[in-house]
Amino acid sequence: MKFRGFCPESTFLNQEDLCVFNFLLILFFTLDFYFIFILFFLLFCFFLYSLHFSDSFLPIFYVLALFFYFLGSGSVKRQNIDK
Repeated sequence: MKFRGFCPESTFLNQEDLCVFNFLLILFFTLDFYFIFILFFLLFCFFLYSLHFSDSFLPIFYVLALFFYFLGSGSVKRQNIDK
């Protein structure tokens, strides 16, 4: 059984792109907030670029998922600071 990451097999991403995408997700969940913000911006640009060459709307869902994770992680950090 092959590991295909978080992307379904029917997406426009090939196996090399999946490796990069999964690596970026690992960085996103483990590194510093400001570096993650820059990484998020680059990832967002990558998906906008990918949408230009694809008929799939799947990249939008990944960007939205990362955006909502950002909102959630920021609110948790603010709550910890307030205590």
